[in-house]
Amino acid sequence: MPLYTLSISNISGSGMVIGTDISCPPDCSEVYSSGTYAEITALPNPGWYFDSWGGDIYGNTNPYPILMDSDKNITAYFMEIDTDGDGVPDSRDNCPIAQNPDQGDMDNDRKGDVCDACPNDAENDMDSDGICGNIDNCPTIANASQSDADDDGKGDACDTCPYDKDNDIDGDGLCGDVDNCPLISNPMQADADADGNGDACDTCPHDALNDADNDGVCGNLDNCPQVSNPSQVDADGDGKGDDCDTCPLDANNDVDGDGVCGNVDNCPQIANPTQINSDGDSNGDVCDICPYDSANDIDTDVYAVT
Repeated sequence: MPLYTLSISNISGSGMVIGTDISCPPDCSEVYSSGTYAEITALPNPGWYFDSWGGDIYGNTNPYPILMDSDKNITAYFMEIDTDGDGVPDSRDNCPIAQNPDQGDMDNDRKGDVCDACPNDAENDMDSDGICGNIDNCPTIANASQSDADDDGKGDACDTCPYDKDNDIDGDGLCGDVDNCPLISNPMQADADADGNGDACDTCPHDALNDADNDGVCGNLDNCPQVSNPSQVDADGDGKGDDCDTCPLDANNDVDGDGVCGNVDNCPQIANPTQINSDGDSNGDVCDICPYDSANDIDTDVYAVT
């Protein structure tokens, strides 16, 4: 009885063929008696599928019974699986379940844009808050609400100064909304006059009213803190500037309280608002020992001139 050889002469793609006394590769041929049947089965490797037979048989029946009536040379064709049918095998397809023949991948994360929930975020919503990193104001800290109280583009959840748009611009460790000198570094927050302006940025650090009269002289140094007097003129040297001194030429400032400044008061030590001076001698009657004697007892005999 004649003998015939069955040979798996070619495997196209990735897989193997098995049968009676055949396991190809590596054992790819076997001799059979004429008239007998040899059954072969194509087994694809993962990611591949069996497509068809070629050579001395054809079709895609699998397993395939072969009548050995001559030598047989067989080819098995395996094809890569392409689940979405876009022409790109699953093993190389960045979206195996969604057609994308162009394989577009803007963020280079190996997920095609058509199946990438965050096509412009390579980290794909790292913080899992449902907002892609490229538009998330806190891409590494979950903040689904995207709250941003100071509108600085940084979400409150990751903003060290959530109420300071400039985010501690002076770098002193204090957010601008609570820093008494937001533009000048002053970590100690010294504020000698307790006016809310730190000494480091307070033009008048010892004047809580900060030069209320706007004359360029701080109140603690201004001899008229409520009246503008940039010249600080003080004719009588009493510490009160002339512009706010009711008696600018009287250092004692009407010491007798009669409403008449000492420099023009005819009795500067004794109150005499009427300034009566009967004898016209420059001494008011209330302080004149001889109110009717302009010579004031010129002979000193204690008798006034009559």
